[in-house]
Amino acid sequence: GRYGEQNFNEYPIALEQVACAEAVVINKIDLVGEADADRLRERVRQSNALAQIHRASFARVETYSLMNIDLYDQLKHLQPAVPEKDGVDHIQSMVLTEDRPLDKDKVNLWLNALFNQKGQKILRSKGVFHYRDEECRYEFQAVRKSFNSRADHRWQPDEERKSVVVLIGEQMWNEDQLRLSFSDCV
Repeated sequence: GRYGEQNFNEYPIALEQVACAEAVVINKIDLVGEADADRLRERVRQSNALAQIHRASFARVETYSLMNIDLYDQLKHLQPAVPEKDGVDHIQSMVLTEDRPLDKDKVNLWLNALFNQKGQKILRSKGVFHYRDEECRYEFQAVRKSFNSRADHRWQPDEERKSVVVLIGEQMWNEDQLRLSFSDCV
């Protein structure tokens, strides 16, 4: 916690590690004030909207929470955020959501185009898809252009059916255009 922002400023590799993380532990939180801790947490969140963020002193973190991270739980509460135009970091997160059911063929074309054009700049991505005429929830995960997709399980009656995609990478996309192209997958 004490040197987190300084490390991000001086060592871009630290930020790149955060961008690919499933969970981030901000340690030595007892040595900084609440405002500093909140500022560091927000900087981590800007670079990685997915990661679970844990505050700790003396590295005390419940290991169960670090080892059992469910993709759908990570994604279901994410909302698109207005990006900071004056952000100091070259790595940013972008959240795309769509409440309407998507067309599977259109999504596949959209993903192929996205990864063919920008795949080397996308460090990490994850998502869940709600497809029209499908009872299964589909999920995908990717590291750069290495992509994996599968039917996860049947939608549960209490689950909100929506599609969510998170992209983490260098600032290389036109956000309005990307949101429109994702919405065109309906």
